[in-house]
Amino acid sequence: MHLSLFSRLTIGYLAIFAIVAAASTYAIVELTIFGNQAESILRIDNRVLDHEKFLTDLLLAQSRSTSLRSGRSRTASSALPASATGGHRRFPSRAKIPMQ
Repeated sequence: MHLSLFSRLTIGYLAIFAIVAAASTYAIVELTIFGNQAESILRIDNRVLDHEKFLTDLLLAQSRSTSLRSGRSRTASSALPASATGGHRRFPSRAKIPMQ
């Protein structure tokens, strides 16, 4: 079987096109998987950071409450700036950790 020059060039270009298409498809699939993993990590990390902030606020509230019971005056403990308590002045007696 004798192929013409045009048919040999066409077959060669189709082979190159198929290889490039397969490589592009593989790259798109892998980048999608990578993006999903990064999104999952960020979602978990943001939740952990929210819990950290909430627990810090609770710790400061407990510390302030303990110092009130130990005899410090109320005005001395309330003299803390709002930034030292995370912007919160009062805390509920039974706080729940927000779940997402």
